[in-house]
Amino acid sequence: MRTRTMEYNNLVQMAGMHTGNGMATSRYIMRSQGFTPIYGLRNPETMTPAMGIEDIDDMDVALALLSTHKTCAGIKMKATLEMANPTLRRAIQMSANSCADMAHGAFQYANQKGYYQL
Repeated sequence: MRTRTMEYNNLVQMAGMHTGNGMATSRYIMRSQGFTPIYGLRNPETMTPAMGIEDIDDMDVALALLSTHKTCAGIKMKATLEMANPTLRRAIQMSANSCADMAHGAFQYANQKGYYQL
């Protein structure tokens, strides 16, 4: 229980960093320094599905890539919970983390281009 409490307190502290009320810890270092996400909603027009290959654009590719990396990260992390072999479990866990990092990179691209809103 103490570990969960410490984890919760660390997450609350890190959430406060965004608002300027928290303190950075040496344990958690942001990898994407210099990236400032674009917040807020704009009201995009309703989109229609692509009817052919000529209708696919950069936004479609970026969002498909983001979705794929997010899905892979989730599936691989769930798989680690079923692993009996600790070496294999750690390898799949590292692969899940890698997918999460790639998803974050795709998110950054899509967010900066205005394809993905927060």
